[in-house]
Amino acid sequence: TERLKNSIKVIKREGRWYVGPDPRARNPEGVKLTDIAFWMEFGTMNMPARPLFRPTLQYLRSHFSFFYQKFIKEVATK
Repeated sequence: TERLKNSIKVIKREGRWYVGPDPRARNPEGVKLTDIAFWMEFGTMNMPARPLFRPTLQYLRSHFSFFYQKFIKEVATK
């Protein structure tokens, strides 16, 4: 959903990075967006999974070296 997409944040908490919906965010009906994200990612008895985070993480893992090298080159040129 648009609301879910717009709530995705990068947060550092207790020395760890968290990427996902703001844990405090809710939709107009009061449902936590983290719950909706979970249901979208893994599906429910009535809805097939529509993964976002797992494919994104898999892509980043397989391309980490490329992104890291690009980052190092950009930092070195500044």
